[in-house]
Amino acid sequence: MYEDLGANSLKRERKLKPANQLWTHSRILVPGEFGGNLWEDDLFVRWSDGEVTVYGNTQADALGREYQLVPPPAKGSAFRRGQPSGRLVGEETAAEESCDSVCGPGLLRRISADK
Repeated sequence: MYEDLGANSLKRERKLKPANQLWTHSRILVPGEFGGNLWEDDLFVRWSDGEVTVYGNTQADALGREYQLVPPPAKGSAFRRGQPSGRLVGEETAAEESCDSVCGPGLLRRISADK
C-alpha cells in the first residue's frame, strides 16, 4: 500500500503483510473510507473465486479485521460455469478477466436469472 497518494507522486510504501500465496488470488484492491469513521482505512478485496471481503480499520502496519461481504459462489452457479477460455470464471488470469463477465452487470443478470 502507498500512503497518501498525491496528484503527482506515490508516497511511502507500506507492507502490511509479508508476501504469501494468498495475495496472488486477489484481483481488485480498493482502499478508502467505507466504514463509520472518517478515516480512509478500509480495504476491499475481490478474490479470484468471486469472494469479496473488506478489511476494516486497516492501519499502516497491519490489516484490519476481515469481514466477508460476498461468499464465493456455489459450484454450478452462473459465476462458476465454463468460459470461452476453457477455464472456470475465477480461475482465469487477471489479464483474461473482463469486468462484464466477472463483476459487471452481465454477471448480475445471469445470477438473477438462475434463481
